[in-house]
Amino acid sequence: KYHDPKATYFGPYPEAGAAWQSHAFLNDLLPLRKCKVMPKKVCLYYHLGQCLGPCEFEIDPEESLKMKDQVKKILRGDIHEVVNELNEKMVNASEQARYEQAALYRDQISSLKHVAMKQNMQVSDKIEADVIHYAILNGFICIVGLFFRNGQMLQKNMSIQPLDVNIEEAIQSFLVDYYSKNQIPKQLVIPKELDAELLGEVLETKVNSYSRGRYKELLDLAHQNAQTEIENKFEHVKHQQDTLDDAMLQLSSILDDVGLRTIDLIDVSHTAGDLPVGACVVFEDGQPLKRLYRKYKLNQGNNDVASMQEMVYRRYLRALKENQELADVLIVDGGLPQVNAVREVIDALGVEMKVCGLVKDQFHNTRALINHELEEIELDKRSPLYQMLAVMQDEIHRFVISYHRQLRTKKMTKSLLDELEGIGPKRKEALLKHFGSLKKIRSASLQELQEVLGDKTGQSVYEQIKRL
Repeated sequence: KYHDPKATYFGPYPEAGAAWQSHAFLNDLLPLRKCKVMPKKVCLYYHLGQCLGPCEFEIDPEESLKMKDQVKKILRGDIHEVVNELNEKMVNASEQARYEQAALYRDQISSLKHVAMKQNMQVSDKIEADVIHYAILNGFICIVGLFFRNGQMLQKNMSIQPLDVNIEEAIQSFLVDYYSKNQIPKQLVIPKELDAELLGEVLETKVNSYSRGRYKELLDLAHQNAQTEIENKFEHVKHQQDTLDDAMLQLSSILDDVGLRTIDLIDVSHTAGDLPVGACVVFEDGQPLKRLYRKYKLNQGNNDVASMQEMVYRRYLRALKENQELADVLIVDGGLPQVNAVREVIDALGVEMKVCGLVKDQFHNTRALINHELEEIELDKRSPLYQMLAVMQDEIHRFVISYHRQLRTKKMTKSLLDELEGIGPKRKEALLKHFGSLKKIRSASLQELQEVLGDKTGQSVYEQIKRL
């Protein structure tokens, strides 16, 4: 084949698919020329921002050179600079509430890492091994496994967990647990500081460490992956915590409460007044405290305001009796009527707690916050406070609705089984235990029902279900 001495070649790739995958991703990421034959006018790719339009416009040589350098770096597996740039764009898009754009950058980062890894992982020899390495940061350990079969990396596995024991014990425990559920490789390649002989005996396979050669390169690559993954994990956590800190400061300012830390949120749910329930979720410094979440069966039918009053009375009366620590703020999912009703109960109990409300717009999206002085404060959707309150509101909705659905499903199941004649509590329990759900009981065959209930009762139940 002809080789252009001025061109830079990458490969060889073990299969065409790997090369085309890299080609497709680079075309999505950078505004490279797509056309094989230069047209006379710009095409759709130019208008979509996926091409600079060299057919009509003169391209800045510096910009062209920069793109070429980016392509070369990516194909060599050097993605650090591009990933940092995309990460910055993703964070900025998220802060400006451009979530679709942020998701696009996130997907590009994921694809970039995958393509770069595949580029680094193509090996000409027929390697059959799992390559394991690790990295440690802030009391956590990240263990990465690169799994090669017939010279190709089939997948990457990763675990990030607290480092509660020494490093060797943590890795050995992870590997023993992982290979108890997955196929053990012909060879396991591990860092030289680990006990290869012991792991070989436990896993009953060949376990080696290498100080040079291709396996040493793959070990280094696994270590780089582990280091990158754990650094990205803590960078994301740091950014998230910084956002929550800013949000809590904004809320403290609005409520004139410098020491604000703990927030209770309440909501109610029912179906046309049937099975009314309520729930409370608790957040501290913007993070959920799920051990303090509570559910309530209520008695006020479809009266949401009365239901909130009942729930607040029961929750905080008990808290007072048991000398429990109270939240700094109670946020009600509702406007002025709900806030005023809840404040009546709070005042009657003598509880010192600020009560606020979240007001929705016509599209049922959060629009404003009613503060403790009953002032309506518009929320900027790009602000950290709005993002935090939106997460909190989603969480209370999820929690209360899932509880209501749970009770409704239980009632429906109970209603069906109560209508079946000839079976008592034990057989009903046996049916639910065997089939797992009402839907599966309804769709069970005669033979399946007879296996649980016996021939005669099974026949009777089968006929009754078909008539329902």
